[in-house]
Amino acid sequence: MKPQINSKDHGVVYRVLGLMSGSSLDGIDWCMTNFEVFNAKWSFQIEGCGFLPYSSELVERLTRAHLLPVHEAMLLQHDFGKISTAAAQAGIEQFGEPLLIAEHGHTLVHRPELGYTWQMTAAPMLAACFRVPVVGDFRRVDVALGGQGAPLVPYGDALLFSEYAACLNLGGIANLSFDEQGKRIGFDVCFANQVLNRLAQNLGLPFDQGGSLAANARNAADETKRSRVASALSEWADIDFLRPFPPPSLGRETLETDILPRLTATNLSSDDLLWAWCAHIAQCVSHYLQFKGIKGRILVTGGGAFNQFLMDCLRASSSTDAQCHWETGSEALISHKEALLFGFFGLLRYLGLPNLDGCYTGSAATHSAGCVYHPFP
Repeated sequence: MKPQINSKDHGVVYRVLGLMSGSSLDGIDWCMTNFEVFNAKWSFQIEGCGFLPYSSELVERLTRAHLLPVHEAMLLQHDFGKISTAAAQAGIEQFGEPLLIAEHGHTLVHRPELGYTWQMTAAPMLAACFRVPVVGDFRRVDVALGGQGAPLVPYGDALLFSEYAACLNLGGIANLSFDEQGKRIGFDVCFANQVLNRLAQNLGLPFDQGGSLAANARNAADETKRSRVASALSEWADIDFLRPFPPPSLGRETLETDILPRLTATNLSSDDLLWAWCAHIAQCVSHYLQFKGIKGRILVTGGGAFNQFLMDCLRASSSTDAQCHWETGSEALISHKEALLFGFFGLLRYLGLPNLDGCYTGSAATHSAGCVYHPFP
């Protein structure tokens, strides 16, 4: 079943500020959005959006946060709260006070198979600072109900982007959602920018802008190197294609224990690995689209949508029979769709409406996830 809308407040506009910190470890996205429901259909208009980058020192602390003693982890959460507050302040100064703030937090540990996940939250600090309700901690109830706590995005895709045959987000992890026989399917496909950014950082760059390093590596490759990349792609296929469907969610733990050792074992240079991993992402996405027979318009968002080489790989991997038309939308939507969606999930939670469906997280029921922090009087 598609998500149902029960709100009676048709025609009311809700201004919400959404905050997102993803696994790419680049900073906090914010998006001030007006949501409206009319005739049982939600619509949105982005007022404005922005990005506050992390310092190199904070990136280092977030990278090893799961290894920190408890008191250092708590101090990190406090500092994360301060930068989240600064990001929210930027949006509020430009566009005015929202009805509420919703924040994803930052995932430090994700082990749903063991019954827990930890999203470091700034919600109490945000509520104290701005005196508006703040919604956060969206995943833990789903894990308590036996689910993966992810992916969350497909529920929003079903309500706000139903005109597309599928939605592909190329963030730290690539995830895909689409309708199948009236039911929304959503899942993590493979690691994306988490791998690509690490490889670029090996070369002294924060990321491979436009995919130029990957493109240059492919264009300069001789037959021997092309053969080694093809061999790596064949070996990597079992990483994702042999996972059950829908596959379980991905986290840092899998990246460190399985993916990175495989990359090292290829003995390819970092720029050749950039080329190869872009091809792998495209191969994985194409595999699932063809497996499920998806055709038509596909909305691509996330930082990977700016990687022209990766987008070229996606187009090349889609056979002409698949009839896939790749669309990236506006720059604001590409960069800030997840911040927009977590704002939307926070609004649904605030209104007492469902915002997470167990059919794609594996939990026992559709439910309204998230903790609401009310402002102090």
